[in-house]
Amino acid sequence: MDPRELQKLALKLIASANPAEVRTAISRAYYATYHVGAEALEEMGFIIEKGPQGHKGVQHRLHNSGDPEISNVGSKLGDLETRRIDADYHLNDANVERQKTAEALVKMADNLIQKLDKLRSAPNRDKVILEIRKWERIGPSVKDKEDDRTMCTKKYKLHLRMSFLTEAEKFQFYGWGVIATIVICFRSGP
Repeated sequence: MDPRELQKLALKLIASANPAEVRTAISRAYYATYHVGAEALEEMGFIIEKGPQGHKGVQHRLHNSGDPEISNVGSKLGDLETRRIDADYHLNDANVERQKTAEALVKMADNLIQKLDKLRSAPNRDKVILEIRKWERIGPSVKDKEDDRTMCTKKYKLHLRMSFLTEAEKFQFYGWGVIATIVICFRSGP
């Protein structure tokens, strides 16, 4: 399936004032952009991880492409993913249902997809490939690690918010699992 079909669906859904359709439009726009980015990177010979780490992998690779425009695409893809999470999981947050906000996000996704499509035949494509390969050899930057730590800290805090357990029970039940999660998060790259 062509991921651009997801973007076409997002454009149709955004015309509605229905909160469920607005939220779905944001989600489809993100996934369209993510899949176009993953597709472009795979065409350049990069292996995109499966699962949640693949999303960060696409963002980090684009962000570390050495091309300011493509780097911006990586950053904006991260922003769009955050908004997609709000749309899909934070159902009490009505801000994400604002039509103007959703329209702007879908339009942003459309713009990002166009830039990713241009990358396929860009004159600096080989340079972008070399820069990403260099980044992969060196490993994640301090900023990449900070982003991953922030994500892991949020997971840790979620475990500790389990109100039905006492503090001792939380540590006894989650202690080693949380420590293992944090260690894995800090050791794993994008």
